[in-house]
Amino acid sequence: MNQPSRQPAIPESLNRLTAAWIVVFAVVLRAAGFAWTASLLAAVGLGALTVVGFFAVYHIGRRVQARRSRQRR
Repeated sequence: MNQPSRQPAIPESLNRLTAAWIVVFAVVLRAAGFAWTASLLAAVGLGALTVVGFFAVYHIGRRVQARRSRQRR
């Protein structure tokens, strides 16, 4: 019984790109003199990158586990 793999609503690469742009925007704000806002944005961006990274590792682990269980049958 082959089920098509479910694709996330938002691709992981788009999530990573968005989080990276938040960090870049924070660096630009800091250079422009908005240190407090930049620090807050950098924390949000880095947190988003961390969450996206954990989800990517989780999904890769699930795929590997599913592939191994199919091979055992």
